Amino acid sequence: MLQPDYDTHRDNLIILDMTAERYLPQMLDELSLLGSRVPRLVILTQEERIREAGKKTLFHYPISDLLVLPAPGGVPIADMHLPFVLNAVGAALAAVWQTMPKVVDR
Repeated sequence: MLQPDYDTHRDNLIILDMTAERYLPQMLDELSLLGSRVPRLVILTQEERIREAGKKTLFHYPISDLLVLPAPGGVPIADMHLPFVLNAVGAALAAVWQTMPKVVDR
């Protein structure tokens, strides 16, 4: 049962990293599990992973936001470079989060 002050539009934000080729099958399982239960689900992926998984499979579940990393030169980002790229994306998301207006809980 939800608490009376629970806000499903602001709570339970889950960011699912579907960028690595190696873990795509497991991440599709996670998406099927979380996709029907989480009010705010952000998917972080690469263009190539969308082609591999198939748009029909990926968009079968409600996704709040989709952040797609482009394929530089038409080639997906190598798994060994993903930690650096994701660190930069995380820093950018944190910077955006810091600029958002603060909401005062009453």
